[in-house]
Amino acid sequence: MGWKKRLIKERDEVQSRLDRLSVFIVGFSFAKLDQRTKSLLRIQQGLLEGYLAVLNMRLEAIEDRKWARHQKPSTP
Repeated sequence: MGWKKRLIKERDEVQSRLDRLSVFIVGFSFAKLDQRTKSLLRIQQGLLEGYLAVLNMRLEAIEDRKWARHQKPSTP
């Protein structure tokens, strides 16, 4: 598997973890947890959001470089 495919796979896995955690946080079971655990899970959610944003930026940068390589230079 190439590095771009690994990056996409990693992004998809992080998105899945974030989705599951976000659903849990708004659910009934979350309300039953102690305050420290709730805080830690909210911190984890924020970190996953940041990690996901970085992975998406890396993928966008790959596409930008790919697009730039295929552009023809403008002629004066």
